[in-house]
Amino acid sequence: SQEERELCVNQLENGVLDYILTVDIFNEGIDIPSVNQVVMLRQTQSSIIFIQQLGRGLRKHESKDYVTIIDFIGNYKNNYLIPIALSGDKSQNKDNIRRQIKDTSYIKGVSTVNFEEVAKKQIFNAINNSNLTALKVLKEAFFDLKNRIGRVPYLYDFVTNHSIDPVIILSKYPNYYQFLLKMREEVPSLTLYENQVLTMLSLEVLEGKRKQEIILLDSLLDNEEVKYDDFINQLNISKCRTDEATLSSVLRIFELEFFTQSNKEKYGNKPIILLEDNSSFKFNESVQDSLRTNEYFKYLVVDIISCAKEKAKKYQCEQPLSLYEKYSRKEACKFLNWN
Repeated sequence: SQEERELCVNQLENGVLDYILTVDIFNEGIDIPSVNQVVMLRQTQSSIIFIQQLGRGLRKHESKDYVTIIDFIGNYKNNYLIPIALSGDKSQNKDNIRRQIKDTSYIKGVSTVNFEEVAKKQIFNAINNSNLTALKVLKEAFFDLKNRIGRVPYLYDFVTNHSIDPVIILSKYPNYYQFLLKMREEVPSLTLYENQVLTMLSLEVLEGKRKQEIILLDSLLDNEEVKYDDFINQLNISKCRTDEATLSSVLRIFELEFFTQSNKEKYGNKPIILLEDNSSFKFNESVQDSLRTNEYFKYLVVDIISCAKEKAKKYQCEQPLSLYEKYSRKEACKFLNWN
C-alpha cells in the first residue's frame, strides 16, 4: 500500500533500512535526496528509463558527497544502451558507441564512469550482434525528429539535431528519397536517372572523407561551369591537396571510371561531371537539366552536400587518409588515388 511504501522510504532515510528493492516502482516521480547508492539488477530496454533510474540518486543532500551507481550490465544483450544514455549520442553509429566505452571523457565535472573489462567485452559483443539499421530503429528516429521540428526531416536535419547518423540510413537505402517513400511521405516524383545520381552522391560523397569532391560539387551548384584554375584556387584556400594524381582520382570518381560495372549501372552508367578541354568542369546535360527544372531534385542534392561538408570537418584535406578514422578497402583505394 501507499502507506507501507512511505513507511519504508522513511526507514531508509533514517538508517533503519539499508536498501529498498523495487520493480518498476521508483523509476520516476520519487524523491529521496539522501539516496547515496543505486544498484541496477535488471536489464534496461530504454536509455531514457536508464537515465531516470540513475537520476533517483542525483539529488544533493548534506549526508552525502557523491552517489554510486552499480549496474550489472553484463546480464543483458542491450547493454550498449548504457554508453548511449551516458553520452547522449543518438547517432546509432556502432563506431561511436565503441569509442564511448573506451573514452568516457564525455562525462564532465567530477563524475567518473568505469566499465570493467568483462563488461566492456559484453558490450562490444552486444554492439557487434545488434542490428542498429533495423527499419524499426530508423523509423523511430525519423518520426521522433519529424515531431520535434514539425516537418519532414532531411539528412542535414539529422546532423544538426544530433539524431541518427545519416550514413546509417544510407547503409540500408540507396538514397534518402527511397527512404522517404518507405516512410510513406508524399514527395515530388524523380526520374530513374535522378535517383541514380542521388544514389551515387549518397554512397560516394556524403561521408565527407575527401573534401575535393565536395568543393567541386558545391561550386557547380552555383555555376554552370567551373574553370579548372578556379577549382585549384578553391582547393588551395581549403588547404587541400592539388597534385595531379589526386585531381585525376577525383575526376575518375565523377566519370564513374573508378567503379565496377555493377556500380556504374547503379550510378547511371554515364559521367556525372565532365572536364571539357582540360579547362572547365560541367555537370552532364541530364544533371544540368534536372537541376534547372526539378527544384526538389536540387534540394536533395544540396542536402547531401550540406551533410558532406559537416562530416568533412573531422577529416584532413592535406593527407589522403586521416589518423584514427575508419576506411573500407574501396575507400582506401580511392583516397590513395589507385585506378
